[in-house]
Amino acid sequence: MHKKITTGLTSNGVLIFLLLFVADISIALNVPILRQILGIILLTVLPGLLILITLKLDKLGIAERIVLVIGTSVAFLMLFGWALNQLLLQFNYTKPLATGILMVAINLALIFLATGAYLRNKKTFFSSQHRLEINTTSGWFVLISSALPLVSILGTNLLNKTGNNSLLLVLLFAIPILVVFFSIFNRRISPNTYPLSLIMISAAVLFMFWLRSDHILGNDINSEYYFFQMTLNNGHWAIIGNSSLDSCLSISLLPAIFQSIIHFSGSEYLFKGVYALICAFAPLTVYIISKKYVGEKFGFLAAFYFLSQSSFLLAPGSARTNLAIFFFGLGIMILFLDNITNTNRKALFLTFIVATVVSHYSTTYIFFFLLFLTLILSLVVKKYSIPKSVTWASVAFLAVFGFLWYSQLVPVNYTLAIHFVQHALISFQNFFVQEARASDLGYLFGYGIKSGVELIWVQSAATWLSFLLIAIGVLGIFIKYKDMLLTSNRISPTNTFLHSKFETDYFIMGIVGAMILVASLVIPWVSVGYDLIRVYEQTAIILSVFLVVGGILLSRLIRINGHVILLTILIPYFLFTTFAAYEVFGIHETYILSSQSPSGDYEVINDQETAAAQWLKGNMDGTTTIHTPDYYSGNILISQGLISESLIDNINFYYHSDTTGYIYLSTYNVVDHKLMVNSQAYDILKFTDVLNKRDKIYSNGSSEIYK
Repeated sequence: MHKKITTGLTSNGVLIFLLLFVADISIALNVPILRQILGIILLTVLPGLLILITLKLDKLGIAERIVLVIGTSVAFLMLFGWALNQLLLQFNYTKPLATGILMVAINLALIFLATGAYLRNKKTFFSSQHRLEINTTSGWFVLISSALPLVSILGTNLLNKTGNNSLLLVLLFAIPILVVFFSIFNRRISPNTYPLSLIMISAAVLFMFWLRSDHILGNDINSEYYFFQMTLNNGHWAIIGNSSLDSCLSISLLPAIFQSIIHFSGSEYLFKGVYALICAFAPLTVYIISKKYVGEKFGFLAAFYFLSQSSFLLAPGSARTNLAIFFFGLGIMILFLDNITNTNRKALFLTFIVATVVSHYSTTYIFFFLLFLTLILSLVVKKYSIPKSVTWASVAFLAVFGFLWYSQLVPVNYTLAIHFVQHALISFQNFFVQEARASDLGYLFGYGIKSGVELIWVQSAATWLSFLLIAIGVLGIFIKYKDMLLTSNRISPTNTFLHSKFETDYFIMGIVGAMILVASLVIPWVSVGYDLIRVYEQTAIILSVFLVVGGILLSRLIRINGHVILLTILIPYFLFTTFAAYEVFGIHETYILSSQSPSGDYEVINDQETAAAQWLKGNMDGTTTIHTPDYYSGNILISQGLISESLIDNINFYYHSDTTGYIYLSTYNVVDHKLMVNSQAYDILKFTDVLNKRDKIYSNGSSEIYK
């Protein structure tokens, strides 16, 4: 029997203005903790909530409302922040992102949105009933899921202080066990349980990366953090280095707004935390898309497959990409969402297109090709289609806005795109050369297996089996299209396990997504020029439901429960992409789970390296080149010293060439006596001829600087 948990009739208007008032006071007086909590709610909840009330979307399901509130809030922050930035700069006000003026502007914007909500939807604005129906079994599942982020925080703290990763391993094995119990008790679990638990599971795995170090972690994130700090320090957004990153408001303007409002004590923690917080809701888009076709219990497994993608697990270290994929997922979700008017659908879809464009260029390109090719292929089967969700107008809007944003703002983006296509075409002459492809493909095709690491074959098998289920799902729908595709002739599902038939547009989009993924696998330059793992994550937004369909179809063919087949693949897949399975066998593949991981020696930044980079920033000639032994040492200068990438050279040292200027050595160079070039470690003692010509001007026992 369901226990209905109902907050009853509440005055939304009163609560909104009360929250706004208390948040303003806590920010103005800089009240610790309260400022951070209310500031986050103010930025990530209130704008989207008011927009949903205005659009009369308050009757949607709990999952739809949650993800749309977060998504529209973040999109609003970027677009409103950019408009405010440009407007005030026109009036020669150079600090539009200063806390005072930003709070005034946000207050006025929220009051404007509240007025619109009142005029458009008075009943909901003044009072609404918020109902969450769960039973006793569901309550236990929600309670256990809610404990996972806490275990993640405690486990990461234990690893940081003692090097003990046992609590994190308990967490990573507990998550798939919980998923198994979801499948076992699916008939006794209320639908509202699934989205709440998904958020908690996503947060738990993202918190591990977020809290693993006091400093940022990863590669591209060092440059992203530099753009954030420059924007924050300048008090406004502007073109900084004529780089492709200049076009990504997601890693400059957005975190600067968060820091200006909530004033988090550690800016590196804030930068990582913004994306851990927002991207925790991304799997909900997959769940919402999938549950429409296969129901809540299988939609949950589709979302679990998506959050098992290694690129998603590292979201705090791949900021702009994962935020753009979140908006991409929202765009696809809104296209096929039921119980929404066409006007609202178009407005939200265009909003998420714009948010994707200003977040990340490569994700936008894939978005465009996906929609464009879907339309082209739909012409072939137009007689089987009902009115389309994907239109030429939306594709044209994406193309035009993308062109204007990238070509007029940062022309380098279009130049890079053109060069990418040229290299992809030329690379066909090396089609059968394995070395022409990215190293990531080695694990999929059986190459590059390290001696004694037989476990990688299990990971490769799980990956290929997931591909196989996707292929079975797509092929099965194609064969049974009369029962599984929504056409103008047959509307309701007949004789299938589907809760709703697939729109022809969505099915074609799945085929196109699979084609893009295959192209990333087989075209040499595509796999090198753009990270395959990112393509995999983006296409998984669409393909996850086909994996579930494939599992169900296969289960019916061999007469095994569909959950058994899916969990047999998904559980090892999750354990290997999180590297938990490797840790159990004493193989330390990632610094997220182990302080003994080799990559941690040159990717994890320590305080001494930060101190040296900051000393160099404060004492260097602003135009002199700084040489580093490798790419990773250069990253430290970018993020910790806030030194422009244009002043850093990480090539000449390795080739014993001209190193006129400064030389910066990291802990990996000084203590471990190594440098890392093209995934190969070299003894730095072989480069003493370079160092002997210079004078050591700084040393703290861990980092050194020469001139």
